[in-house]
Amino acid sequence: MHSRIVLIGILLMGLLSLGACTKHQAMKGPYEGDNINTAFVDYMAGRAQDRLDLTEAQTTQYRQLVRNLLVKGQELKPLNEALRRDLAASLRKENPTRAEFERFLAAKEEIMRTVMYSGIDDFMAFHATLTPEQRNKLANLVQEMGKDGWRGHGW
Repeated sequence: MHSRIVLIGILLMGLLSLGACTKHQAMKGPYEGDNINTAFVDYMAGRAQDRLDLTEAQTTQYRQLVRNLLVKGQELKPLNEALRRDLAASLRKENPTRAEFERFLAAKEEIMRTVMYSGIDDFMAFHATLTPEQRNKLANLVQEMGKDGWRGHGW
């Protein structure tokens, strides 16, 4: 009897550590070098599944939506890197101009806008599959986002 409890305990600890490893891998961010971090995509899809009570088909569709956004972001990575180099060059100057920083911000906003707009059709198709209860849960999540300040993922 005692050995069975120990065995069950070891199995549970193994499962918990596997979950922790997956979350740790996901928290490394959306990219691993030049590749998409699949643990991040799976983590995001799992969170959406848990929060919205998604079906497997909806979760698969959401996973693809996240992946498509990351692919678009990956395509724009060279532009992003060039922007960072330009910003670093401006920061090395003794007297950078406001216009330099405004150009940087405008270019950065354009990259972000491009990525976000690339996902609108995928999101609309995903939204069309949601039940009224799921749409309500999504709306509530959006309303609550950021109420706790910066650490609450918003302002």
